[in-house]
Amino acid sequence: TLTIAFYLNGILFLILFFSAIKDWKEHIIPNVYLVRGVAIRALLLLHEVSLDGTEAIKRLGIKVGISAFIFIIGILIRKLTKDGIGMGDIKLCALMFLYLDASVWLGSLFVSLILSALHVFIATVGKKERVRIPFAPSLFAGTALVIICNIK
Repeated sequence: TLTIAFYLNGILFLILFFSAIKDWKEHIIPNVYLVRGVAIRALLLLHEVSLDGTEAIKRLGIKVGISAFIFIIGILIRKLTKDGIGMGDIKLCALMFLYLDASVWLGSLFVSLILSALHVFIATVGKKERVRIPFAPSLFAGTALVIICNIK
């Protein structure tokens, strides 16, 4: 049988994929993608509770708390760096934590930052003007690499 992790990863891939496309084209991550992601995660919690009882609720409660912390830290980083990271990127990173284990989330973020740095380097070589780089495509690629290659 398919595990809950399979469904969580598949749904997260879809959210990240469509967010990456929209961010690449329009430099925005629509809130509707994120709200649907939270709603689907809440629905999957019902299945987890049927399998693991109150332990699933406790785990998700911890994840919600940490996601809120990620969101707050993201806002602080945004304020300190002035447009260095978009609100959609912050919300997407917090949402990712609801779907992933902590080690997978950290690995995904680390690989995504490396991919984004490479993208920035390639996009800005020889240019004097500021270039806006969407982060969601890097989040999608980094998360896919970490999950598919089982990097932790």
